[in-house]
Amino acid sequence: MRLLIFTFLMLTSCASTSNEAHIEKSPNEKLADKRALYCQLSEAKFQERGWAVSECDGLLFTSLRGIGCGNGVNAFEDAVEPGKWYRSPSHTCFDPTKVGEQGSDSTISKDMYVGLSAILAHTKDHDAANRTVAYGDAHNWIVGEAKDAITLASKCFITPTLQNVFRKISQSQSLAPAADDAIGISTGFRAHLDTVAILVKGKVDGSISNLDLAILKEQAKRQPRNALFQAAKALYDDGDYNAALEILNDESLFPAKQLPDNHQNYCTDYLFQRDEDDSDWKPCPDNQYSTHDGTDFIFAAAITQGIF
Repeated sequence: MRLLIFTFLMLTSCASTSNEAHIEKSPNEKLADKRALYCQLSEAKFQERGWAVSECDGLLFTSLRGIGCGNGVNAFEDAVEPGKWYRSPSHTCFDPTKVGEQGSDSTISKDMYVGLSAILAHTKDHDAANRTVAYGDAHNWIVGEAKDAITLASKCFITPTLQNVFRKISQSQSLAPAADDAIGISTGFRAHLDTVAILVKGKVDGSISNLDLAILKEQAKRQPRNALFQAAKALYDDGDYNAALEILNDESLFPAKQLPDNHQNYCTDYLFQRDEDDSDWKPCPDNQYSTHDGTDFIFAAAITQGIF
């Protein structure tokens, strides 16, 4: 009798273990696992370089990576002049003696400050925001150097709306809402930056305007396979993340067990700042192989998971 009872218990135990082993993970669980894997797989290269995606746009993309992976951006800040930020940790992307050569035509740009505002809002780094505001105020919000006066004004002047975001993050007295950054429906990389800026305003203020919501809806409609646009729209519209989840779990774009590359998946380094077309969204036509660092996936997944 004891043998029969023991045998029965063993069989039911094995059956239970077998059933548990075959439980299918939900799309959200798969997304969380893949985001963690992408952070892990890209960490060694990130530590070696100190920046994500592109060195001279490093502050923007490293900030977005940090929201999903937990890295910081301290190396981009000037150690001598706190609150002054650079495109890369090397602080060498702009060299006035080599204008027109490889690098950038300014030490910093509004694009970089959009990314910076995102990571500081996410981490609630009031001290870094305070330093940024203090440096900006002291320099009339001309926060870098550039090759000429036109570039200085277009890239290195931080607009009142973005200034206001940093003041709110720093918990300083807020400015009145500014209208200088009123935007329409941008395309390409500008659409990506507009979406990130709206997400940051929502993070800081707790809500977004009707105009911002209309922009998010239109961008999601305009680019239905852009997971970041779909996630941003879901966050402030209907809470339906299925479209974003479907894209992020598409293994033709984002493999489940390895980082995407330009040979099998897509050519551009960061997918969601490009409108869908053959040159960026399809594999590169040449034979030069490189692995992407997954920052596009990591940030969009962080929005979809409610991390940001």
